[in-house]
Amino acid sequence: MLVPWSAKDKGKRDRHLTNKTALRKEGKSLEIPASCDQHRTPGWIALRRVRLWNMFKMNKNFFALLLLPLFVAGCGSVITNLTPTTSPRDPSGFYRVEAEWKSSRESIRNNSFNPSVVVATQVYPMRAVPLVRDRWEGFIPVSPSEDIVYYHFKFDFQVNSVSQPHPDSLLSSDYPLKIVPPK
Repeated sequence: MLVPWSAKDKGKRDRHLTNKTALRKEGKSLEIPASCDQHRTPGWIALRRVRLWNMFKMNKNFFALLLLPLFVAGCGSVITNLTPTTSPRDPSGFYRVEAEWKSSRESIRNNSFNPSVVVATQVYPMRAVPLVRDRWEGFIPVSPSEDIVYYHFKFDFQVNSVSQPHPDSLLSSDYPLKIVPPK
């Protein structure tokens, strides 16, 4: 790389040579693009461009990981538990649980939902709440000897794909329902 330096650019030339020597010691290449010579770009500016480009190339995976949450956040489904954590003991032994489904996935078939509530290994069906969109309710049995029961929601549905719809499901985390004596 031949760059004409004037006497007043001596400080820039010295910095350029110092940076060049430091980079050689680190084992990094110092190839200045040919376009810099064509446009008479000073060497220290070209070196900075090369450094920025090398830094971007090394960190492109890091930048991609930073952008990943933006893409993932926009295409998810969420189950929200709307059931209180405590309920007074009911003589019938059945307790109402309710959940809300929110999804930004447009590939889900609307009429394909099969929500259920799971207690231990038993599965109980849920039904849509009248007049409220995307809310589901179900009833779970709790024996008189139990004071707390753990349950979770499971939503089975169909997802449109290229050839034919395929099944998919979403599970919520476990929720406790504490049964307290009536007041």
